[in-house]
Amino acid sequence: MLARDLARTTPDKMPSNAAYEALGSAAVDRIDQLSPGRKVQMDLREAVPTSFRDALDNPDKYAGGNRREDGGYRVKINPNADRSYFAHELGHIASDQTDIGHLVRSARGNPKMTKALLGSLLLLPGATAALTPGDDDFATSMH
Repeated sequence: MLARDLARTTPDKMPSNAAYEALGSAAVDRIDQLSPGRKVQMDLREAVPTSFRDALDNPDKYAGGNRREDGGYRVKINPNADRSYFAHELGHIASDQTDIGHLVRSARGNPKMTKALLGSLLLLPGATAALTPGDDDFATSMH
């Protein structure tokens, strides 16, 4: 379904490009709630795929985003795709304004941080098991 939606060459019933202003404004408001006074620079790159295969092979080109070197963000979107994809990408930017969201997003591009986070996720159930009385504590801690 994702590739089909991102491969649209004609507008969806509720296309992204019809919601840029409303969703962008909502994202700015949400960022201000999370980090009062913070101003985040965002630029928009529209791209319409040339084929279904193109969308399948390059989904980030049609619904994706990244941090720019200057600290701002670039949002990439197929203007014909449903507005939920645009909202989703703006949500990543908003969550990156929190300490935990920033840590998680940073881990994606940093192999050492990814390894550390994975290690902590594996260590936590074991520590819980060690502190839980009984024989089935490890199985219980994994739920």
